Amino acid sequence: PRSDWPWSLRRIPLIGPQIPSLNLLAYNTRLILPIRGLILRLKLDIVEYADVNGDGVCHPLASNFVPYVVRLQTPLFATKQFYTDFERMASHRLVGWMEKRAIVGADLLISPSRAMARLISDSCQLEMNRIKLIRNPLDPEYAAPKMKSNEFNFPPNTVLYVGRLEKRKGAFVFAEAVPEIRKHVSNTFFVFAGPDRHSPGDWSSRTELERYLEGQGVPGTQFSFLGLVPRTKLKACYSEATVVAIPPLYEDYPYSVVETMACGSPIVASD
Repeated sequence: PRSDWPWSLRRIPLIGPQIPSLNLLAYNTRLILPIRGLILRLKLDIVEYADVNGDGVCHPLASNFVPYVVRLQTPLFATKQFYTDFERMASHRLVGWMEKRAIVGADLLISPSRAMARLISDSCQLEMNRIKLIRNPLDPEYAAPKMKSNEFNFPPNTVLYVGRLEKRKGAFVFAEAVPEIRKHVSNTFFVFAGPDRHSPGDWSSRTELERYLEGQGVPGTQFSFLGLVPRTKLKACYSEATVVAIPPLYEDYPYSVVETMACGSPIVASD
């Protein structure tokens, strides 16, 4: 299990900013023995890691004969400009180093989009032909015939936000749009679907979003927070909304967009 050291420790002078990265480095080191055991017991031919947090950086210590793949999603070093100094801390330099080392050392790199492939190629000084394009797959469930659902019982004129409650995913952009939308359609209902995250003020992002909406005069009866929606219920969530808003500051090949399209619901998204 990945341990989660208390957020408050990050405020310790000098040491605090390094704690998140040291936590990740400790976790990646702990992966060595379990992965080595799995490779030997299951006779694995290949191991795949995500680029985020550089989990594959220690793979050569787990096995020097089984190749590994890094699937490019969105490494932290590619999105650090979208976070405040408090959120990313100085320690993200170490995380970025681990991510790049894992990427450069991989036997194969796969990317869901050409844009991500170009970003990694430029950032890590790699030839584009080292990166293979493989689109994110769509769950077969979304290809099934569309059925009317009342899982969530959304009222008419429901605008749905799907994503983590954080700056990069656009939760605060969505909140800022709420008062503007109410000027034109006063009886709109707004739903936030996604797990909470710490905000720069060390509050939960949900708390800050609630305070902002209340400060803008939005009654509590016109918005709600669903928290993390299980994947088994996401299709119903997308389908029941009148409009789905996906306004991240940066995204690669978001499942939320293609899944919403498969459900036939209208999307308002950032470019």
